Amino acid sequence: MSPFRASILIGFVSMIALSSLGQSKEVYQAAFSDKSNFSSVLRFINKNMPSKILILSKTFEWYTECFWLDEISGKRVQDLKDTLEYIMRDDRHPYNVTYFFKDTFLNRLIPDTSKYILSKVCDTMKPSRIILNSKTYQTINTSKNIVGFYTETTQPVFSSDSLFAFIVIHYRYKAGLVVENKYDIKDYDAIGKVSLVFSKQPDGKWLRIWRRFVFY
Repeated sequence: MSPFRASILIGFVSMIALSSLGQSKEVYQAAFSDKSNFSSVLRFINKNMPSKILILSKTFEWYTECFWLDEISGKRVQDLKDTLEYIMRDDRHPYNVTYFFKDTFLNRLIPDTSKYILSKVCDTMKPSRIILNSKTYQTINTSKNIVGFYTETTQPVFSSDSLFAFIVIHYRYKAGLVVENKYDIKDYDAIGKVSLVFSKQPDGKWLRIWRRFVFY
């Protein structure tokens, strides 16, 4: 990348970071106030909906592979037949569990330039502390004393035109069992995640336009 293009990209990244500050809380609200984002995973583990969704106050890191994969991103579909056939056979490849634009609708909606910028924005984002509190969800500082269901979330990341917001919520469950062999059970289990995309409406509200569940 030329120094000129690099400087433009750095400027985009800085602008997106600044413009997103006032919108993040609205996206958190849209994501966590929708019980359907949690009912599926709770059915998956045969548990009831808690009175409040608990969220660790330290955000989960983003992976650049959510938005850009060097193997396929920015390339024509007709040139990727062999690559995609190989990738599709690997259930753990980021294309199958992480990459937003495996979905044809999203792939056409977001230009390649925006995908690349989003990946670079994510690369600059570090875990941070958030404070959220409502009747149906709240942040907690630690999972040490939790028994049951809780979540971790990324920070929302926004497209360069501020019209689309992306967020990933990771599902956790601590069984709180006492076992003779400490290797029989993890302190916490990652049980899945939901990836969400929101579109900003003319009235300023965020509407979910896409969702993907992954259960482990």
